[in-house]
Amino acid sequence: MAPIMAAFAAGTALGPAIGGLLVESIGVRETFYVVGASYFALGCINSAVLSETQRPEYLFLGTGRQPHMVQVGGTLLQSFSEAVGQWAPLWSDSRVRNILVLNGLYWTGLAGSQMTVLPLLLTDPSGLAL
Repeated sequence: MAPIMAAFAAGTALGPAIGGLLVESIGVRETFYVVGASYFALGCINSAVLSETQRPEYLFLGTGRQPHMVQVGGTLLQSFSEAVGQWAPLWSDSRVRNILVLNGLYWTGLAGSQMTVLPLLLTDPSGLAL
């Protein structure tokens, strides 16, 4: 756990400096391309190098006499389609949808968007400075 937290803290401390150097040398738009490409490359490396160690688990969904069993795990596409299928009924209820949107906005703000969006607004690359 400590190496993960140290890497997170180092990224938070060094990220703006490295981003500033990249912007100075290659520009704002290209910096986002470099960051996106690095995330993609790290995802490919993780997918190739790391192996899945967790055994498949099963969930019993539904109530009544005929609950159906779904395997937890599988491919990314299967997991995504299962997640979308479970969230679809929640999005149909307007009260729950409002809570989900507010919760999503909160976590987006907490996840560091203030460190990416705010500097862009303050440096005025597109006329949005305060």
